[in-house]
Amino acid sequence: MLGHKQICSLIEDWRDQTFTEHRMNDRNQVRTYVYDARNRETQSVWDDGVTPTVGFLSLMSHGKGLGLLADAFAELNIPNARLRVAGAMTNADKPLVATIRHKLGDRVEFLPNIERDAKIAFLQSLSVLSVPTLYREAFGLYLLEALACAVPVVQPRHGAFPELIAATGGGLLCEPNDAHSLAAALRELLTDAPRARQLGQAGRAAVQQKFSVEKMAEQVEATFASVR
Repeated sequence: MLGHKQICSLIEDWRDQTFTEHRMNDRNQVRTYVYDARNRETQSVWDDGVTPTVGFLSLMSHGKGLGLLADAFAELNIPNARLRVAGAMTNADKPLVATIRHKLGDRVEFLPNIERDAKIAFLQSLSVLSVPTLYREAFGLYLLEALACAVPVVQPRHGAFPELIAATGGGLLCEPNDAHSLAAALRELLTDAPRARQLGQAGRAAVQQKFSVEKMAEQVEATFASVR
C-alpha cells in the first residue's frame, strides 16, 4: 500500500503535469484541484501607493459573471481602482471582452491563458477576487487559489460559495446576479484594509489546514484504509 509521502509525491507530480500539459484555452480544460502556496512570500496589497485591484480568474464568459463584475466595478467610484481579468478566453468570449474593454478603458486589463507562475503573480497583485457566476457553481478552485495567496474573495450567495466562505472565513457573500450588491461588498473590502487583510489571512490559514497536498494525502489514505 502507498505511504503518505508517496501519495503526496503522486499528487504533486499530477498537479505539476496538469499545469504543464493543459493550457487554460478551452472550455473543456482540465484543472488541478490541489494548490500549494506555502513556500511563497505573500506581498501586502495594502501598502501605501498600491493600486486597489479587483481580480477575476476563470473563463472570460457571461456565465462566469464577467459582465456582472464589470458592471459592479463601474459602480465602485474608487479613485485609481483597476480590474484585472485572467483565465481562459475562447473565440466565443471575445465580444464580451471587447465590450468590457470599451466600457472601462484603461481601468481594465486582460491576461488570457496564463500559466501557473504567472497566475500566482497575478493573484498576489490583487486586493480582492470575485468570480460572480450566474449559475450555481459546484466548487470554485479559483477561490482556494486566491485565498492561498491571502487574497479575500467576494462571491454570490448560491451554489458551493456559502459553504466555502464559511469553511475558510476568507471573504464576503453578496446577492446573486446583483451588480449593486456585488459593488457594495467589493467596496466594503477595498475601503477597509484591516478587515480585508484579516479575511485574507484567515482564508490562507484555512487553505493550508484543510486543502493542502498533505491534507488531501491524508484523506486518500483514509479512503484506502476504509475499503481494505
